[in-house]
Amino acid sequence: MIKNVHIEVSYDGSEFHGWQRLSNILSVQGYLEKTMSSLLKQEILIDGSGRTDKGVHAINQSFTFKYEDVVPVENLKYFLGNKFVDSIKIQSVREVPLDFHARYCAVEKSYIYKINFNKEDQLFFRNYFWFIEELNIEMMRSASKHLIGEHDFTSFSSIGKKGKIVNPIRNISSIDFELEDEMLVIRFIGNGFLYHMIRLMIYHLVQVGLEKRLPESTDEILKSCSRDLTTRIAPASGLYLEKVYYQMDEYKVIR
Repeated sequence: MIKNVHIEVSYDGSEFHGWQRLSNILSVQGYLEKTMSSLLKQEILIDGSGRTDKGVHAINQSFTFKYEDVVPVENLKYFLGNKFVDSIKIQSVREVPLDFHARYCAVEKSYIYKINFNKEDQLFFRNYFWFIEELNIEMMRSASKHLIGEHDFTSFSSIGKKGKIVNPIRNISSIDFELEDEMLVIRFIGNGFLYHMIRLMIYHLVQVGLEKRLPESTDEILKSCSRDLTTRIAPASGLYLEKVYYQMDEYKVIR
């Protein structure tokens, strides 16, 4: 019997050239499809909730796939996860309706960005944080308020570089700052994010935190719908896809 399965995985993005399947280059999607096809002895094609770039990590990335249940769904977590490389870990496995799709059924996503103020850690943790000097976090909070809500985020995206026509309107429901010891974690929750959108916003917020830009400049940049003032991008190493949220009886949005 054909089953539709939803899986959440964590992965170390520094081990892969991004999420998207690529020819002759190690990607998360490509690795999962090849490995699962071999283990389940059938062609497996997976649909991710979205893409992550090279160097970007995931705490909970979601994907769906259909398969002939040669292995019961309830046994998949152990059967598959036990054979994945150490840089990928299965967090959850569940059967979902056949029309459920990891990308199209998502209602919100949360990402976090980690900034480490302790440069003594830089050698061993350079792939997992952005190391930077102290920041004026209150100014960053003030700037972030201009980004919350529904906006045209053309100024904070690289959609033009992808050569596709993409709707630039997105809604950010919250941006939160958590400071613990020498670590700043910035969390974004929204209904979707454009190509490079979070990393461009992070770079701008850091410029504000370094007091090189005023918080009020955020509104001006948004309204310009231009990349003229957002030419730099934050490193991929500090970005993590935290969670994908779904609104179904079995998938209530829980924060």
